[in-house]
Amino acid sequence: MEKQRKKHALRNYDFCYGMRVNWCDMDTGKIYYIQKYCEETVNGKKPKGIEVAYMSDPDNIIEVLDPIIVRERMKDPEPDPRY
Repeated sequence: MEKQRKKHALRNYDFCYGMRVNWCDMDTGKIYYIQKYCEETVNGKKPKGIEVAYMSDPDNIIEVLDPIIVRERMKDPEPDPRY
C-alpha cells in the first residue's frame, strides 16, 4: 500500500510557469503573459519581466512586472473561516 502524500496548497505561479501557460485574473480582468516570459528565459534571453494586459485589449501592454510580484498576486486568498 502506497503511503499517503501530504497535501499542500497549489502554487499558481509555479503551476503556470511549469506548464508554460498564461494566467488570467478574473477579478481585475488582467492577463499575465507567463508563457512568453518562460520561453524567453528558457531560450537564454533576459526578459524585463512578465507583461500584463487587459483581457479586453490583449495587445496593449499596461505594465511589466517582476516574477516575485506576480507570484504574490497569484496566491489564493485565505479561506473564509465561516465556511
